[in-house]
Amino acid sequence: MEFPFGQPIDAVIQFAYTVPDLAAEMRWWTDELGVGPWFVSDRIGGEGSTYRGEPGRAEFALALAFSRHTMVELIQTLDDEPSIYKEAYERHGYGFHHVAKAVPNVTGAWRASLDWEGTRPLRDFAALLPA
Repeated sequence: MEFPFGQPIDAVIQFAYTVPDLAAEMRWWTDELGVGPWFVSDRIGGEGSTYRGEPGRAEFALALAFSRHTMVELIQTLDDEPSIYKEAYERHGYGFHHVAKAVPNVTGAWRASLDWEGTRPLRDFAALLPA
């Protein structure tokens, strides 16, 4: 079985990277690898999000594009607030951050992740899921 964009269920569908300059990175991915067009969210996050179980305020700019059936996500932090993205580039520099896997039941997978090995997600996206 496949999703409408051609990826099989349970396949990796996305590779995400933290970047210092979103516009420059989009140009590089387009010029060097032919990835695009890009869909950009200039500012997301902020109030209402969480980080490590506490209220979060960090804001980000995101760019999404496909290379055939695989999504590329570029993430630029817009402030010095604590976040999973800031934490990653402070530890390891900018670059690869995460992969995403397609699942047929996002709500069920998210709820199952709450008890996975006694951990909780670093960034809680519960508010984005259907009730």
